[in-house]
Amino acid sequence: QLEELGVVWNVLENQWEKMLALLVQFQQREGTCNVPHRHKEDGSNLGKWLNNQRQRKETLVEKHHKQLEELGVVWNVSENQWEEM
Repeated sequence: QLEELGVVWNVLENQWEKMLALLVQFQQREGTCNVPHRHKEDGSNLGKWLNNQRQRKETLVEKHHKQLEELGVVWNVSENQWEEM
Protein backbone atom coordinates (compact mmCIF):
# COMPACT_ATOMS: atom_id res chain seq x y z
CA GLN A 1 0.00 0.00 0.00
CA LEU A 2 2.80 2.42 0.78
CA GLU A 3 4.25 2.01 -2.72
CA GLU A 4 0.86 3.01 -4.14
CA LEU A 5 1.15 6.25 -2.16
CA GLY A 6 4.55 6.94 -3.72
CA VAL A 7 6.81 5.82 -0.87
CA VAL A 8 10.34 5.26 -2.18
CA TRP A 9 12.29 2.66 -0.21
CA ASN A 10 15.69 3.18 -1.77
CA VAL A 11 16.06 6.95 -2.07
CA LEU A 12 19.65 6.87 -3.40
CA GLU A 13 18.80 4.39 -6.15
CA ASN A 14 15.74 6.41 -7.07
CA GLN A 15 17.83 9.60 -7.32
CA TRP A 16 20.47 7.79 -9.42
CA GLU A 17 17.80 6.55 -11.84
CA LYS A 18 16.38 10.08 -12.17
CA MET A 19 19.82 11.46 -13.04
CA LEU A 20 20.43 8.63 -15.51
CA ALA A 21 17.14 9.50 -17.21
CA LEU A 22 18.31 13.11 -17.51
CA LEU A 23 21.57 11.90 -19.02
CA VAL A 24 19.62 9.81 -21.55
CA GLN A 25 17.55 12.90 -22.37
CA PHE A 26 20.72 14.97 -22.88
CA GLN A 27 22.35 12.24 -24.98
CA GLN A 28 19.32 11.89 -27.25
CA ARG A 29 19.15 15.63 -27.79
CA GLU A 30 22.89 16.38 -28.13
CA GLY A 31 24.14 13.08 -29.57
CA THR A 32 26.81 12.78 -26.87
CA CYS A 33 27.20 12.12 -23.15
CA ASN A 34 29.89 14.79 -22.79
CA VAL A 35 27.90 17.03 -20.49
CA PRO A 36 29.59 20.33 -19.57
CA HIS A 37 30.49 20.35 -15.87
CA ARG A 38 28.16 23.25 -15.02
CA HIS A 39 25.25 22.08 -17.19
CA LYS A 40 21.85 21.77 -15.57
CA GLU A 41 19.18 19.57 -17.09
CA ASP A 42 15.62 20.27 -15.95
CA GLY A 43 17.05 22.11 -12.94
CA SER A 44 19.37 19.28 -11.84
CA ASN A 45 23.17 19.54 -11.86
CA LEU A 46 23.70 16.87 -14.51
CA GLY A 47 27.26 17.91 -15.38
CA LYS A 48 28.38 17.75 -11.77
CA TRP A 49 26.61 14.42 -11.25
CA LEU A 50 28.30 12.88 -14.30
CA ASN A 51 31.67 14.19 -13.20
CA ASN A 52 31.10 12.53 -9.81
CA GLN A 53 30.26 9.23 -11.53
CA ARG A 54 33.49 9.46 -13.52
CA GLN A 55 35.49 10.03 -10.34
CA ARG A 56 33.77 7.08 -8.67
CA LYS A 57 34.17 4.78 -11.69
CA GLU A 58 36.10 2.11 -9.78
CA THR A 59 33.58 1.99 -6.92
CA LEU A 60 30.32 2.28 -8.86
CA VAL A 61 27.79 -0.49 -8.53
CA GLU A 62 28.32 -2.81 -11.51
CA LYS A 63 24.78 -2.17 -12.78
CA HIS A 64 25.38 1.60 -12.82
CA HIS A 65 28.78 1.24 -14.48
CA LYS A 66 27.24 -0.91 -17.21
CA GLN A 67 24.35 1.52 -17.78
CA LEU A 68 26.76 4.42 -18.25
CA GLU A 69 29.01 2.36 -20.53
CA GLU A 70 26.06 1.34 -22.71
CA LEU A 71 24.96 4.96 -22.99
CA GLY A 72 28.40 5.91 -24.29
CA VAL A 73 29.89 7.77 -21.33
CA VAL A 74 33.54 8.69 -21.85
CA TRP A 75 35.31 8.02 -18.56
CA ASN A 76 38.46 10.07 -19.20
CA VAL A 77 37.34 13.18 -21.06
CA SER A 78 40.76 14.83 -21.35
CA GLU A 79 42.33 11.63 -22.73
CA ASN A 80 39.48 11.26 -25.22
CA GLN A 81 39.86 14.87 -26.41
CA TRP A 82 43.59 14.29 -26.92
CA GLU A 83 42.95 11.17 -29.03
CA GLU A 84 40.45 13.06 -31.23
CA MET A 85 43.05 15.70 -32.18
